[in-house]
Amino acid sequence: MKRRRVTLSLKNTVLWNPSNDMENSVHAFKSDALTFLKALVRQHEVYIVAQVNNDEEREQLAALLEETPLEGFDPRKIVWCEKEEGKVHLVRHLESQIHIEGGWEQDDGEDVVRQLKPFVPKIIWVQKQSRHVPLGASVEMVQDVVDTSFAKDVLAQ
Repeated sequence: MKRRRVTLSLKNTVLWNPSNDMENSVHAFKSDALTFLKALVRQHEVYIVAQVNNDEEREQLAALLEETPLEGFDPRKIVWCEKEEGKVHLVRHLESQIHIEGGWEQDDGEDVVRQLKPFVPKIIWVQKQSRHVPLGASVEMVQDVVDTSFAKDVLAQ
């Protein structure tokens, strides 16, 4: 399998936050998501895009990622932003071939998906609530990242 450049929006894809309080987030890995992330990092060039609400959240996410053994992952490939516009800019700048989007606490990521669609060949949109939005064949919509065709291919390797 050819290594592709993959950007992964961290929130709501492989991480979830049980707290509704954006000032006091408590992120954790979703079930089976860590297995997918480890396989993804082994097989592709992965950039993790983390949209954060404040410095404390950034520190918490950085510590969580630091504590997680991701063999072969270069921690310099974690990029941080505070707004959706920053996320779009980073993904476009990195010239991602596949982007995995999950939104953030206040949005499901539809605007990010729409803005990236003309520039990223394959987008996987992980939605909190399943809804059909006609975006074409290049956008795969799921509720769990491990249910995607891409994840099944990655985990089969």
